[in-house]
Amino acid sequence: MRTFDGSPYFFTLIRGESMEKGCLRCHSIPDKAPGKMVATYGATRSFNRTDGELVSAISIRIPLHEAYQDANRFSAQLSLLLLGILMVTYYLQNRLITGLVIAPLDRFRSQAESIAQNTEQVGAQIPDEHSLEMNDIARSFNNMSTRIKSFVDRLEQTIQERTAQLAESEAKFRLLFENMTNGFALHQMLYDEQGKPSDYRFIEVNPAFETLTGLSASGVIGKTVKDVIPETEDYWLEIYDTVAGSGAPASFDHFSEGLQRYYKVWAFCPQPGYFATIFNDISDLVQLEDQLRQSQKLEAIGRLAGGVAHDFNNKLMVILGNAELIQMALPDTGKLPERLQHIIQAAEQSRDITTQLLAFSRQQLTSPRPVELNPIVQSTVTSLAVLIGDAVRMTFIPGQESGRVHMDPVQLDQIIMNLVLNARDAMPDGGAITITTARTTIDTQSRLPCKEAVPGEYLLLGIRDDGAGIETETLEHIFEPFFTTKEVGSGTGLGLATVYGIVAQNKGFIDVSSQVGVGTVFTIYLPALPAALD
Repeated sequence: MRTFDGSPYFFTLIRGESMEKGCLRCHSIPDKAPGKMVATYGATRSFNRTDGELVSAISIRIPLHEAYQDANRFSAQLSLLLLGILMVTYYLQNRLITGLVIAPLDRFRSQAESIAQNTEQVGAQIPDEHSLEMNDIARSFNNMSTRIKSFVDRLEQTIQERTAQLAESEAKFRLLFENMTNGFALHQMLYDEQGKPSDYRFIEVNPAFETLTGLSASGVIGKTVKDVIPETEDYWLEIYDTVAGSGAPASFDHFSEGLQRYYKVWAFCPQPGYFATIFNDISDLVQLEDQLRQSQKLEAIGRLAGGVAHDFNNKLMVILGNAELIQMALPDTGKLPERLQHIIQAAEQSRDITTQLLAFSRQQLTSPRPVELNPIVQSTVTSLAVLIGDAVRMTFIPGQESGRVHMDPVQLDQIIMNLVLNARDAMPDGGAITITTARTTIDTQSRLPCKEAVPGEYLLLGIRDDGAGIETETLEHIFEPFFTTKEVGSGTGLGLATVYGIVAQNKGFIDVSSQVGVGTVFTIYLPALPAALD
């Protein structure tokens, strides 16, 4: 490489070389040589050469700029050609890929989206309109779509069957829930900040719940028990919390202070934090059990009183007999006959007490016969009007459908007399006594007034007063012998015991209701004679 006139040249020198035709383009005549060459070497030197002429040396100088210019031109042309070929190749390749790969894949994607968005498209097929490889993929996709369709069909059928079973089961449980005679309630436990049970909320109740409690579903659902029954004790919250927390079921008898009813309760945990209760109202059963215990107690007392009364009555007969004999033998003067008379009076009073004890124990000798109820009651009421005084108003309201009973009329008088005198004593400041009679029927569908009641036809004798009333605790003992609330010396405590014994002896029963400050009602049920004997 050499520089001539500031321009780079490729330069080479060859010695003892002959001229060639290629050399003659510049060295034949000056007119054919480059201007710079003529200016450099002159018009005579290195010119007028011939083909094959032997020269001492040949120098070859090639201007790099001109040489590169041709090369650059060729390179540019070649680059343009290659770029055109590349662009054509890319276009053809893109069309080929789009037609053979992208378009089928886009169809697969579109079909998959259709299946995902609309289950009715499950099972749709893609036609074999692609290359061999894409057709294989399309067949695989179609097989997958068909299998998914089959799976979806089976799943839908299973869902329909399970839904039908669930609906049937739910209908059965709903029918049971709404028609069961047991009360049902679902509750959610509520806790305070320390995690202690503070209340529970009503979530669901059935119609029997409303019937047994007197509370409406709309009035309790969503509310807490302390909102509905403020008297609820914390003790029950602890019991229900144990059930809801441990999942262990429990059963117990529960007296609701707010509802004043007894319930038999079964509690269980359907899920953590909740508990459900199934319950029955056993208030009547508890009352019957109390009545049974009271009846058994009175029965035992009656046996004891009857045995004692028999023995005591026998001794009194001896005392009275001998006293009367002595009285007949003594003269009428002196203090001895007077004192003997006191002995006889005391013995007679004691005999009357034993008679009441025998009546209570149902061992009194009686003379039962068919008697009309209303006339005897009317007669007894008339005779008692003088005894009760003017401060007490006594009214008799006879029933139009009365009838006959089979009993000793004297016993009927005893019942009325004892109850009326008790009513008078309960009204020291005066008041009203109402005596009624009626006829009624007790069947298997009726609510039995007490445990001793049995279905049948009865005549009712009711005695109502508006006196002080009897407390609940006292009601449990009023028929016990010698039990009295009167002051010492004001009563023997045998009046109501006698009534109870007489009624029981005649296969009847007594229902008593009383309210403190309002009054008391005694209702005597006596078996009515059949119409043929009435």
